[in-house]
Amino acid sequence: MKIDRRTKLYRRTVKVIKGWSIVLLLLALFATLFGIAYAQAPTIEPVSPLQDTHVQIVEEEGEVAPLTGDLPLETPLTVDQIVDGIHMLESSRGTTGKPGSLQYYCEQKGMSNEYGYGGMKLKICFDSHELARERIVRWVNKHFEKFNLDLGKTLCYYNLGLEKSDCKYYQDFLEVTK
Repeated sequence: MKIDRRTKLYRRTVKVIKGWSIVLLLLALFATLFGIAYAQAPTIEPVSPLQDTHVQIVEEEGEVAPLTGDLPLETPLTVDQIVDGIHMLESSRGTTGKPGSLQYYCEQKGMSNEYGYGGMKLKICFDSHELARERIVRWVNKHFEKFNLDLGKTLCYYNLGLEKSDCKYYQDFLEVTK
C-alpha cells in the first residue's frame, strides 16, 4: 500500500502535536506544583524608604508589669542595669553622637534616642531622654518575659531582631556590665 504525501504530512503533524501536548502537559504540571509551593512560601514585604518618625509614648495594650528583684545571672542585674548596659553599648551613655548615628540624627531635631531603639531604618526619636528610657524599660520588660527570662535572647533580639541566645551584642553587654 502506497502512502501519499498528504497522509505522511498528516501523520507527521499528529506526532508533532502529540509531542508538544506532552511538553505542555508537563509544563502545566510543573506550573501547578510551583504555584502551590509559591503560594505556601512566606512573602517578603518591600522595605519602605527611610522616613522621619516621631514617637510619643502611648500605653500598649496588655502592658507588661515591671520586673522586680534580680535577674538570674552570675552577676544579678536589675532592669535598670540592663537598660544602662544598652545605653552604654549604643552611645557610650550619650557621649558618641557622631554624624550618621541615630543619636546625632535625633539631637539635630532637638530630640533624643541614645539607645539605638528602632535603628537607622526607622529613625525613631523621642521628645526627651526620659521618654526614650521609659520606652526601653518597657521593651526590656516585655521581651525578657517573652523569652522566658533569657537575657541573651532578649539582647540579641534587641540588636539583631533574631531569636538567638548568644551573639556579639550579648557578649559585649556582659563585658560592659562586669
